[in-house]
Amino acid sequence: MTSPFIFIGTYEFQPGRAEDFKTYWKEFWTTVVEPQEPRLLAFNAYVDADNKRVTVVQIHPDAESMAFHMSIITEHVAKARR
Repeated sequence: MTSPFIFIGTYEFQPGRAEDFKTYWKEFWTTVVEPQEPRLLAFNAYVDADNKRVTVVQIHPDAESMAFHMSIITEHVAKARR
């Protein structure tokens, strides 16, 4: 049996971009992650009270699931960073 693979990343927003992220996150979840990653156990984002940072928490059943996730989100991450 393999152990879950947990990823936690914290990112800073460009000034004034927190609301853009919140809108993007909902679309990203429903159009990319949910339909393409049935093995993903949890994928959550938490924006701090100051709207300056987001912490993303992912729980995968194994490292292969994380590698697959990275392979499908590459173009979306580049779009989100603009």
